[in-house]
Amino acid sequence: MLAAPIVWWAWANPATVALVHVEIQNPAQDWIEWPNQWEFAYLARFGLQLAGFVALLASVLSETA
Repeated sequence: MLAAPIVWWAWANPATVALVHVEIQNPAQDWIEWPNQWEFAYLARFGLQLAGFVALLASVLSETA
């Protein structure tokens, strides 16, 4: 669960900042890489948060039994 915000700060936030500054009339040549980076960062965050939730759920269920 602690790794998810690190992924956001490392990959999603720089992509968001770069996309904010893209000019609509004259985009940079590599502008398409930023949305892809943003989407993959959120996919990685989802995977990390899902793994943390499953670990938490497994720990609760093993204690209850």
